[in-house]
Amino acid sequence: MRFLIVDNNQDDREQIKRNFQEEFYAPEFLEITKREDFDEVIGKGIFDA
Repeated sequence: MRFLIVDNNQDDREQIKRNFQEEFYAPEFLEITKREDFDEVIGKGIFDA
């Protein structure tokens, strides 16, 4: 699965990734921290969750 992680706190993003790695086989992540980046990537629609 491909996940988009939107959070400006590095520790929170790392915790989210650890949790997902325990629950899903070979998850892929894209991390963003700014609204501008969110607007750009969400339009591509390449994420499962």
